Amino acid sequence: MQKLSLLNGLLFTLLLVSGCTSPSGPSLLSPLPASETGIDCANQLSESEELNIITFEYFYNGAGVGAGDLDRDGLPDLCFTSNMGNARLYRNLGSLKFEDITKQSGINTKGRWTTGVALADIKRLIAQAMPFFQQ
Repeated sequence: MQKLSLLNGLLFTLLLVSGCTSPSGPSLLSPLPASETGIDCANQLSESEELNIITFEYFYNGAGVGAGDLDRDGLPDLCFTSNMGNARLYRNLGSLKFEDITKQSGINTKGRWTTGVALADIKRLIAQAMPFFQQ
């Protein structure tokens, strides 16, 4: 019985280690620099005695990102929130190029703790739902 248990443990360890290999072949995704995309934002956190993982359990839960066609050009624009910084709004110019339109949009979350974002085209949703309700 001990030999079987030892053999199972050895087999499990062998399978675990053999599964820890790097994937071969080219990567499907690669990071693009901010200088190329125009997107330059980060969720930077600064711990203090008053605000940290002990005093606020959601401290490291992260911020949020939303995608939606805000200017109706057919391209998804992006909105990033930052827990301790200002949210950023980026207009999609196509070909993975974006323009920071945060100031023009009037978005200002500085000094507020933001953890998420949701975007919806209310006019389009209502227009699509109206035929259903008129039946």
